[in-house]
This record gives sequence, structure tokens and C-alpha cells, in this order.
Amino acid sequence: MKKLFDYVEKNHQADDADWEKRKAFEYVFDNETFNELILNNLLSDLYKLGEKYLVNVQLETDHELRDIALMQSFISAGVRNNVGGFLNKKKKLTDSDKETTADFYGNYKLNLLADQYHFQRTRKTNNTFILNSQKQLDLFFVCSQLKMWCELLNRSNVLNYEHDLKQHNRFQLVLKEYLPDYAEHPFVSLYYPIYKGLQNLDDNGWYEGYLKKLKEHLHKIQFEDGKEICNYIQNYCVKRINEGKQEFLFELFEIFKLMLKTNLAYEGLYLPQWTYKNIVTVGLRLKEFEWTEDFIHQYYKKLAPDESDNAYQYNLAALHYESGKYDRAMQLLNKIHFTDPNYYLDARSILLKIYFDKENDDALYSLRDTVKIYLLREKLLSKNQKLLYKNLFTYTIRLFKLKYESAHLKPESINASLTKMFDDVQKNNFIANKQWLVQKFEETISENPQDTEDKAEL
Repeated sequence: MKKLFDYVEKNHQADDADWEKRKAFEYVFDNETFNELILNNLLSDLYKLGEKYLVNVQLETDHELRDIALMQSFISAGVRNNVGGFLNKKKKLTDSDKETTADFYGNYKLNLLADQYHFQRTRKTNNTFILNSQKQLDLFFVCSQLKMWCELLNRSNVLNYEHDLKQHNRFQLVLKEYLPDYAEHPFVSLYYPIYKGLQNLDDNGWYEGYLKKLKEHLHKIQFEDGKEICNYIQNYCVKRINEGKQEFLFELFEIFKLMLKTNLAYEGLYLPQWTYKNIVTVGLRLKEFEWTEDFIHQYYKKLAPDESDNAYQYNLAALHYESGKYDRAMQLLNKIHFTDPNYYLDARSILLKIYFDKENDDALYSLRDTVKIYLLREKLLSKNQKLLYKNLFTYTIRLFKLKYESAHLKPESINASLTKMFDDVQKNNFIANKQWLVQKFEETISENPQDTEDKAEL
């Protein structure tokens, strides 16, 4: 079996079509006559061994599952002294954790097994363990259903997926009974407001005071649940920002800082480059230049090695642009090796802004032509992604022409064109860097002379 494993390990990247049983048999059994049945049986045994290995790996990482298996083994083997010692140790762990990372189902099973052990040992035991087990099962039900209904409602809102209304109504009735007992539990206190918000997207009252609650309880939640909660809140903040509620930029900024502090911003060993970029973007929009510069320098080392250079150069360029250091920003953008279309287009968008502000018409028109060709040729971008940047460049060029190349037109004609175009921009939801474009329109409109001549008094 060891030789068969060696063969599989050496050839694991081969396609199924390239798998030749005769070669495998020859590798394992040398010069013996090929026997497919023997090889198949050996493969089956190896597969089962692989399954057992994966189970053991999971047990090593899932402490609750491992504890349940160990407890059941002690009871089945009749090793009562080990059970007592294990329960005492487990109680100390539970007391120290204060249920901050508890697997509710695991606690339900452990308490049930503890009751079984004590009841078998002596009939004089009380109901402490079985009552605790019942409470943990209730908590497991409430928390699991809350989490599940948040996911179902979110899919319904975003993807228009259907869910079972009868089941939902039943859960709402049950939840009403449980809430008085569990509303203050960290998990419920964080998921229940999200559930309310997803039920009614027009009601924003659920978010009042949520950030304070998140800071208080987030460290008590399991890692994956914490990430999920933060993703819900990020999406909500982005939605409110897109609705024009710019105060939610600060909320989003605080959430990002909290995720960095609790390591929830990471995927595996590394900080994702797009999370890095989003944090920089929010920091710059809030004019938190000093904090953002420190973040760029400190956290680029936390990025995956094959992504860190481009991400660092781009975000540093964005910082210098927002700080008004246009020449330095352009120098950094020229250092980026564009392998990702999003970086390419975002970098070109910064150049677009710089050329607009510097009134560099030749560079602006040349950039437009380059990006136009790129959008036509690039296959990795969706139609909507291409439309975002196409509209940004189109409206920016039109505004540039009206602002700097329309001296031959009458003021009222310019004003009418500006007003019409600005109205189109505000109604269009497919424009990259829309806030910047809106700002440039507002500046141009305020600078443009209006027809305010006072009529002569009679």
C-alpha cells in the first residue's frame, strides 16, 4: 500500500485519461502478472485509509467534536475515572472561556454524556447536566436558525431566491418565545439586528447603536461567524454610502479597523489585496491621510508575496493623488506591472483625474483612446465592469470639453448642457468613481457664469 501511495502521489496531477492501471500495478508489484482485481482492492483500501486520515485531521482542528468522541469512548470502555477527570478539566475550560467560542451543539452533547455518566455511576445524581444540555440545545437551535435565516433573506434580497414562507413564519413565532431568555447572548445580540434589517430593507432603525455592540461582543464570537457578521455590516454600510449617507464612511472605517484588530480581515495567512485596497479607499475618502499612509506601509507585508508589490505601489499612488502630489502619484503608477484588469483600470482612472485637474488635454485624449481599446480587447471583465469605466471616461471627457473647450458657446448653452449631463450622471448607477465625477460637475457648475443680470427698474 505504501508503494501505491507513492505512485499516486507522484502522478496525482495526471488526468483520469492518463491513469494507466498497468503502470501502477507494475510500480507496486514489479514483474508480477497484471491483476486488476488485486489493484482495485488495494486502491479501495488506500481510499478508506485516506478517509480515516481526513477524519483525524478534522478531529485535531474541531475541539468540540474531538471532546465528544473522547467522552463517548471513555463511557463505552467503562473507564469511569478518566470521565470524571475529563469533565473537571472541561468545566474549567468552559468557565474560563465564558462560552465565547463554544460550539453550542458540542456543549449539548457533552452535557448529555455527562448526565449519562453520572446517572450510570449513581442514581443519586441531579438534573444539572441534562438541564444544561437542554439549554445548550435551545441555544444551538436559536443561533443556527438565526444565522440560516439571515443567509436565506440575504439571498432573497440580492439574488431573488425564494424561501419557505411557512417555515419563516413558524421560526418568527418560536423566536418570539426565545428572545427574552437569549437576547443578551453575544451571538443573538449581533445576529438578531441583522436579521431584522434583512427582513425590511427600508427600516434602518436596527443599526442604531450596532457599532458599539459589535465592538463589545465581536471577540466573543467564533472566527467564521465574526467574518460573516462583519461582511453583512460592510454591505449595509456600502449600501447607505451609495444612497448618499456619507456618515457611513466613518462606520465602515471603524469596522475595517475592528476587523484588523481581531484578524477577521485576513483570508488564511494573508490580507487580501482587495481588502487592503478598500481600507485605503475609505481612509482617503475620510481624509485620514496619516493613518492611511501608516496602514499602507505597515500592512503591505501582510499581503500575499505575488500581490504585494502592485498593491503597495497602486495604493501609495492613490494616497499621493488624494494628497495633491500628482507627479509622485504618476511615478508610482508607472512602476506597476499590470496583470489584473482591475488594477489597470483603477490606475488609469487616477491618471484620468490627474490629467483633468492639470488641464492636460493631449494626455487625457490619448489615455481615453488607450482605455477604449483595452476595454474592447479585455476578456476577463464582465459587461457591467466595462460599462463602469466606459461611462467614467465618456462623461469626464465631455465635462472637460465643456469646461475648457467651449469658449465659443454662449453661457446659457453651456449651462443647459452641464445641467442635462449632470442629471444623466446622477441617475446613472454604472459609473466608476462616481463621487469624484459628481464633485467635478458641481465645481464646474458653480464656476460657470449664470444669467443673473438685474432687469432695469421701470
